[in-house]
Amino acid sequence: MATTSVAFDAMAALVDALSARSGLSGVKVDFAAPSSDDDATEQVRLGTVVAGTQDPEVFSGGAARTARAERFDLDVEVIVRSKRTTRDAVERAFALAAEVEDEVASDPTLGGVDGLAWATVSGLESEVGQAGQLPRVVVTLTVSCRARLR
Repeated sequence: MATTSVAFDAMAALVDALSARSGLSGVKVDFAAPSSDDDATEQVRLGTVVAGTQDPEVFSGGAARTARAERFDLDVEVIVRSKRTTRDAVERAFALAAEVEDEVASDPTLGGVDGLAWATVSGLESEVGQAGQLPRVVVTLTVSCRARLR
């Protein structure tokens, strides 16, 4: 079982799983920063670990063991810069976000990450704007995770 945190392992497993999805074929899936705003691209980017907390477990007699429960959220950004219309870009961004949501729902332990009890998509935000002359849509999904550390 993991001893410090499973956040990176969860992120890496999700990048690998999303990279293998046929519905994300041709989409850049990585930890990397987005490309230049002038490029027409489709990306899924994992980065921020939000609100990570660890709670020690206390057993009878008041003795605390090294086992801890960990809670953290992963931000997954779906970014679409398109030469199509803004409406088409929004539709495509939400279709890609659905791929992320389907992957997490179909495998809540993200391929069996050691110590990860479950992951679920718990939130979604979207932003529509311009990047240079192109429509730019960002859909951010929050993936909430729970783990047990030793």
